[in-house]
Amino acid sequence: MQGESTRNSVKPFEVRWMAGSPDLPYLKKVSRVKHVILENYLQPWSWILGSAHRRLGYFDCFAGGGLYTDETGNQLPGSPLIALRWATRYAAKYTERSLVLGFVEEDAETAERLRQSLARETDVPPSVKYNVYEEDANDFVARLINGIKQAGPYRQIIPSFFFIDPFGHPLSVPVMRDLLALGKTEILVNLMMFRIHMHLHNPVLQPSIDRLFGHDRWRAERFMLLDGRDDELAFVDYFREQVGAKYSLPFLVHYSPENGVAGAGNRTKFYLIHFSNHSKAAVRMKETMARASDSIGGLEFSGRDREYYQPSLLFGQAQLENDLLERFKGREVRFEDVQAETLEWPYVEKDYRGAIKSLEKQGRLSVRRVKPTAKTGLADEDRVVFP
Repeated sequence: MQGESTRNSVKPFEVRWMAGSPDLPYLKKVSRVKHVILENYLQPWSWILGSAHRRLGYFDCFAGGGLYTDETGNQLPGSPLIALRWATRYAAKYTERSLVLGFVEEDAETAERLRQSLARETDVPPSVKYNVYEEDANDFVARLINGIKQAGPYRQIIPSFFFIDPFGHPLSVPVMRDLLALGKTEILVNLMMFRIHMHLHNPVLQPSIDRLFGHDRWRAERFMLLDGRDDELAFVDYFREQVGAKYSLPFLVHYSPENGVAGAGNRTKFYLIHFSNHSKAAVRMKETMARASDSIGGLEFSGRDREYYQPSLLFGQAQLENDLLERFKGREVRFEDVQAETLEWPYVEKDYRGAIKSLEKQGRLSVRRVKPTAKTGLADEDRVVFP
């Protein structure tokens, strides 16, 4: 198969290149948050899905060369190495399970560097299979989807996580929708907003946005009539609607003087948007993104009062308690779904847990626990009864 890697093909000159940190590309601070979120999410993702599935998949559609350097010259692993090391740890702990990883990199030289980076990971067990695909990301994913569809109704995709960049490495919204329609799939999108802004009102560059959406109807949308921050928020909301996942969660990464960009203000660099159709995935990703919130960026929602937030800091527990009673009045809802239905709220699991326990203690709601022996805890499946 084109672009497949072999683990024993390390060439001497490439090993020297790997050893020379000055030759590695520099990874800016604002870009490292992508890797922080990815690394911190793969573990809970694999725990959740691995409990019911013996095989998992990970596909990186803008893989890069595998290694980078920070401002002090220290080596930093790229997303393929982060994924491979996670898979190695996972397979070592759960020896009866297996993983398949696909790394897509169209540039031939970069793909070869990636192969050498991966080949240096000598402790990869046989239950972890990986390949480097030297091809266009859109072609790769479309071929993957077609292969699954042609295999018939009894062939299903293994639970898989896709890391994609739909603009820099074109992957269209229709293809994303097809991916999510396969089931058991999640997508983390790197949406390069600062570049998209430059294309929106330039007739010469607008065809690239046409390719992103798979149509040109976006040109008549309301964000084209707005300016600055307003048009950005409206565009992101439109993008999320077009993908059409049940749950979508955006993480904004911005330029700022603190990030070494003088005079940049708080202009947006890119968004990381997580798309899934399962409440557990959405809740776990929210926890991951919340922990990554700092001066570089953070969670952001429609109807935002701030560009980003530090969870648990904007509002107090009393506010959350009142909001919960109003939002779910007269309903009986699983604890997990309480969180999933309010992804746009600036709270994380511990906040919900504290508020619901407090309301239960006050007698303002009740909890039907899955385990009759449980007295005060809250499990995802426990049902919260709102009066």
